[in-house]
Amino acid sequence: MVLLPLDEEVMADILALQNFPNQDPADEIIVATARLYNLTLLTTDRLLRGYRHAKVNYFKPRQQG
Repeated sequence: MVLLPLDEEVMADILALQNFPNQDPADEIIVATARLYNLTLLTTDRLLRGYRHAKVNYFKPRQQG
């Protein structure tokens, strides 16, 4: 496991996020970090599914039972 820093570069990228689909600061941190490190975000969050300013792969969660 690699822990990525929450540093001034991440904070600056958070401020540069365009048309962010929700008001969740944790999502902003995750997306900004993924953008800076050229990572693809894997999520079940439908609000982030179509966010075109980051690499996002959406998957539908499996139904329980």
